[in-house]
Amino acid sequence: VQSVRCRTLDPPGRTLTSNTQRALPKAAPFAFSAWHACRAARLPGPMKLLALDTATEACSVALWVDGALLERFELAGRDHTQRLPAMLHALMAEAGLGYSQLDGLVCGLGPGSFAGVRIGVAYLQGLALAHGQPALGVSSLAMLAQGAIRRSGAEQVLAAIDARMDEVYYAAYGRDAAGL
Repeated sequence: VQSVRCRTLDPPGRTLTSNTQRALPKAAPFAFSAWHACRAARLPGPMKLLALDTATEACSVALWVDGALLERFELAGRDHTQRLPAMLHALMAEAGLGYSQLDGLVCGLGPGSFAGVRIGVAYLQGLALAHGQPALGVSSLAMLAQGAIRRSGAEQVLAAIDARMDEVYYAAYGRDAAGL
């Protein structure tokens, strides 16, 4: 029998308000990549929302612009710090937007690579402070679960991420009237 230490990490939801007084979704548990984050969010009317996730070997960014979705995804290994700025720049250029035109920012909080989570959170906090944008963190496990529920229609899912060294991060989720 292989010993596996498991951890569950899922921060509570909270609502932040942008400069235009439109509310971001409550810690809307999104799916594994930032692409799913934007897609799964229940956005209150037209909104521009930038999401990123660097908690795993993948580096993903997505931009929700009034119902349209743009995204970038790369397996970055340990190169998140080199790839993230270029991915964000390309995404914003494609949308023809500046950071100050966004209504909010979203970041995956892990669990995952300690350095990866810090890279994503620090980058997002820098953008939020520099441009006066509200920021929201969401659990990477909840993102994964939300994506699985949306794709499969299942009522319950067990989300898991490889924690390395014969360990996993996991959490059980179920669908309810609020979503997840």
